[in-house]
Parts: sequence; C-alpha cells; structure tokens
Amino acid sequence: MKDLPTDTKPEGKAGSETAPQDRIPFWKKMAYSCGMGTNMIGKQSSKQMAFPVYNIEFGVNPGWISLTLMLSRIWDAITDPVVGRFSDNARTKWGRRRPFIFIGAILAGIAFACLWLPPRGLSDLAYFIWFLVGLFFFFGCISVFAVPWNSLGFELTPDYNERTRLFSYGAYFNNVATLGSGWFYALAQLDYFDDTIQGIRVIGTAFGAIMIALGVLPAIFCKERFEKQVKTQKKVKLSQAFSHAFQNSPFLKLVGCVLFIYIGILTVGVLGNYVMIYYVYGGDKQLGAVLMGHAATWSTIATFVGIPVVSKLATTYGKRRVFVWCLWVAWIGTVAKWFCYTPSAPFLALIPSILLAPSTGATAFLIQSMIADVCDYDELKRGARREGSFGAVYSWSVKLGIAAAVGLSGFILVWIGYDSDLGSAQTESTLLWMRILFTFVPGIALLVSIYFISRFPITPERASEIRSELEARRGVV
Repeated sequence: MKDLPTDTKPEGKAGSETAPQDRIPFWKKMAYSCGMGTNMIGKQSSKQMAFPVYNIEFGVNPGWISLTLMLSRIWDAITDPVVGRFSDNARTKWGRRRPFIFIGAILAGIAFACLWLPPRGLSDLAYFIWFLVGLFFFFGCISVFAVPWNSLGFELTPDYNERTRLFSYGAYFNNVATLGSGWFYALAQLDYFDDTIQGIRVIGTAFGAIMIALGVLPAIFCKERFEKQVKTQKKVKLSQAFSHAFQNSPFLKLVGCVLFIYIGILTVGVLGNYVMIYYVYGGDKQLGAVLMGHAATWSTIATFVGIPVVSKLATTYGKRRVFVWCLWVAWIGTVAKWFCYTPSAPFLALIPSILLAPSTGATAFLIQSMIADVCDYDELKRGARREGSFGAVYSWSVKLGIAAAVGLSGFILVWIGYDSDLGSAQTESTLLWMRILFTFVPGIALLVSIYFISRFPITPERASEIRSELEARRGVV
C-alpha cells in the first residue's frame, strides 16, 4: 500500500456529528486528563526548581546543573522507545497500558519526592551526584508512566473530532500543572517552615503524592479499546518500531513540524529575559523580572481562553487547517517582538506573549490528536496497533531536539558577546544580536513548520475513509 498522497482538494468541514458510541464520557475524559498533571508536574518542576534548589540553596556549580539537565533529557529520550515497545508487546489480563500507568505513577511520584530529599551538609560533588542519579531514576519512572498513558489516549475513541476534544482537556491540566510548578519555590519559603530547605522537602513530597493520586486514575477508570484485538498481534522489535515510524510519511511531517517549533523557540528563548532586562529596562533586573511575571500570567490566561476556541475550530474545520492558522498567529506574535520589546513602552512586550500562548499551547493537543489519526493509518498499512511505538518515537525525536536546543542556548550568549560583568553596559552589537536572534530565528522556524503541517495528508475526509476501511477489514472495535 502506498503512502497517502498530499491532497490538493480544499479541506472540507470536519463538523460531522460524533456518534454516541464514539463519545468519551466527561468523567472518563477527566480521569484520563489527570495523567497530564502527573506528567507535567514532574517534568516542569524538576526543570524549574533545579537551579533555585541545587544552586541557590545547596551551592552546586550551575554548569554542573545544566549538564545534569541535558544528560537526563537525553536519557529520557532513550527510555521512551524502550517503554513504548514493551507496552505495545505486553499481554496481561489488565491490558497493555494500564499496568504500566499504575506502577509508573507510583514510582514517578516517589522518585520525584526523592529529588528534593538529599541530606544536609553534603559536598557540592555529592549534591551533584544525588541530583544526577535522582533525575535519571525519575525520568526512567516517568517514561514507564507517560508513554503508555499517551498511547492509551490515542486509542480511547475512533472518532476524528472526539480525539481533539479529549486532548483539549489534557491541555487544561497541562497549564494548571505548569502554573503550580511555578509556585513550588515560593511555597517552600512560607514562614510555616523552619527554613527553605525544610519547605523544599515538604512541598516536594506533597507534589510527589499529588502525582501518584492523579496518575493512577487513568489506569483505574479508562478501558483499553484494543485489548482483545492485540492478543494475537505479532510482537514488534524495537528496530522495527523505529523503521516503520520513519517510513510513515504523515508521521514524519508531524515530527518535522514540531521539531522546528521547539528548536526555533527554545534555542533562543533564553534571550527573552536578557532582551527584557538589558534592552527594554537598561539593565534593571527587578523591573525586568516583574514584567516577565506579568507576561507569564497573561500567557497562562490567554492559553486557557484559547484552548476551547482552538478545539471548537478544529472540530469544525479540521485539525490541519486550524493548526496552520495557529502557527500563523504564533508567527505574527514572534515578529511582533521586534516592535513590542521597546524601552519607550515596556508593557507592549505582553502582546507577543498573548499571541504566542494559545497558538503554541494548542500545538500539544492537536499533535496528540493527529498522532492518533496516524496510528489508524499505520494499522491500515501494516495491520497492527502500535500506539506505544509511535508515541515513543515521536517523544524520542522531540526530546533529542529539545536537548540540542538547550545545549546550544548558552553558547549563543557567548557568541553574541554577552558579558555578565558588564551589567547594564552591554555593547550595542550584543543588544542588536539579542533582538535579531530572539525575533527572527523562531520566525523562520515557524515558517518551516507551517510548510510541514500544511502537507499533512490526513484530512477529516481521509480519516473517515481510513476508519471505514479498517472496520470493513476487522470489524468495529
């Protein structure tokens, strides 16, 4: 069977009514989406709290912390395909996904709490080793949870539009978890605690317990749709999982699109703080920090408002078309940085944040819904359900891209001549290059992403055809 051709016809409306049997009850959507809380609390907090806890409180060299974060994300990328393969090949009386989700949530919550429980009085090297080993253990555990959890979502409904609605619920939990993670350090400094380190221990343990409580819910309340069908399915080797995924044209277009989004934004994203402080406010760190806080707040509000709008548009006009619209809005927000980050009107800098937030925030749940469509196409082509493999290979690709972007970001500051000892006296050349790279690198990357996603061939009409062909072949599941 040949790959799907890129369609040349206009994409029709996707607003067909979802059949009652294809709808996921509200309570089941909520139960599944709770898993996003486990996933994002762990990943966001471990990243955001690394420097405040291990550099400010424990005195570890910041270079060591950066190295730890990069190595742990590479490890995270390696473990995902392995877990995906085991999940796809598992044959238990509880299914392929649910045992991993249940056990992984418990292990991940415990591992997360342990990150913040090193003994007092250790040497810098000992703290570094504790954090390094702890992160490797944590990311191994979160992979055991997250890969099967993602895979379960891909198979909960066969309906093109219901998939979008399901993953939009997860986007809300994503933002709540991200906002909560941002308060971790502040909560640890409440007067209730003897000192900040005690607060970190208590809050870290509490967050770990929340991760466990949220993470087991999908395993308890969500049933696997292909549990019976896959019992006779041939098991797939890890090399085959990669080979088949990278031979899948629609999947490659999704990966290419997201890689350029993340690499384009994350490689120069760190420059935003420096542009705010040194260009907009002339080196005033306090004023820059306050405006960054406002930007984060308005970005969160815009994302919450944008999620239901994007979800409704996607179920009406199709995911591909709305995804392209979102990326164009993000591109406008990116280019607007050049004009809105200005010393004459600092609060104009909120405009790009507001434009970027709902667009990039919608990317996550639209991509998940589209991967579910790719899994249907793969079953039509190869006769097997391999949600775990596709979710894991996608995650592997993106995480390696993120690791590369994070690794490059620090060197960019060196390349443009930034010198922390100069304070507010950075050179004009340095400030100019900060602005150019911060604005136009993401802008170019978004244009490439638009090209990739505009050629994604699974439209609402084609998704319906694929489903009909599958059900004619193996019956309704």
